[in-house]
Amino acid sequence: MAKESARGYEPYAWWLTREQIGLCLRKDYRVLQELPPRLLTLVRKLEAADATEDSERALRKRHRRV
Repeated sequence: MAKESARGYEPYAWWLTREQIGLCLRKDYRVLQELPPRLLTLVRKLEAADATEDSERALRKRHRRV
């Protein structure tokens, strides 16, 4: 029974882990300002879309299990 309930946290745990790794990498490796403006805009849009999609997916999974 404990293993079954722990599986429900796995996607959320991976999401948190990925977010933490991203935060740590952003501290050491900043996006260069020398990038072309269009490329910089694209990178920011992709980051925002990925963060939104991941958080929505985690919320949907959590609500299905409740």
